[in-house]
Amino acid sequence: MRTIESKDNPLFKTLFSLKRPSLAKKQQLALIEGPRHISDMFKAGIVPEYLFFADDEKGRALQQILCEDIDLGDRVILLSPALFSQVSQQTSAQGVLAMTKLYEVTWDTWIRKIDQAEELLRVLILESVQDPGNVGTLIRSADALGFCAVLLAGDTASLYNPKTLQAAMGSQFHLDVIDVTIGIEECLKQLQDKAFMTIGAALKGISVEDFHFGPSSAIVLGNEGNGLSEQALEGVDHLVTIPMAGAAESLNVSAAGTILMWEAVRGKA
Repeated sequence: MRTIESKDNPLFKTLFSLKRPSLAKKQQLALIEGPRHISDMFKAGIVPEYLFFADDEKGRALQQILCEDIDLGDRVILLSPALFSQVSQQTSAQGVLAMTKLYEVTWDTWIRKIDQAEELLRVLILESVQDPGNVGTLIRSADALGFCAVLLAGDTASLYNPKTLQAAMGSQFHLDVIDVTIGIEECLKQLQDKAFMTIGAALKGISVEDFHFGPSSAIVLGNEGNGLSEQALEGVDHLVTIPMAGAAESLNVSAAGTILMWEAVRGKA
């Protein structure tokens, strides 16, 4: 088993570069941290390119646990504690990191796959949601509420952002997370052609308390500060709003999205 102790090591340089979402996406490699997330990765059948353990008591203990039922051979690497802390995104290092490819579905493949679905589908669309913590939280909520996919449109934070992955808590392995490579108007049109009801979240719209979600629904959430674009506002079938009882005018996008997804799942169709 190799131990890396120098920051000039080429493999360490690659690992360190994954902290930058643009470089991670360019290399099609993601940085996964923590035993729980890595255990979820294994359960999803994903074998990492490399598994890095801190060369300390905690890291070696995790190595015994995580590698007990899988033989990764020379893909298992020890990192000196100093180097491990340089890569870790956590205040308290978790002791294990994975460099892995993510299972990705293209838009064209996914939109065709809908035709083979034998159950009702619910989809979440994020249009220019820029905070990776919000994106990850919404992926996790979508997973928990049985949505089949999260579509990342516009300038939405990348799935390859380590903060997105940390907030998603492994849910990215349980549903499709897709980069929408076409405009939001065309995205909505193609979903509508597949019999999806498209619903946009807005400050002014039908109260969600009075709204009846369709059997196959696509909920669209906009940017944290500006909301949905004009194209999205004009392209959706319906606009809904969450009534506020207090002084605040609106909710955080991840809170609002979770409420709307819950309402869709409650089956008010």
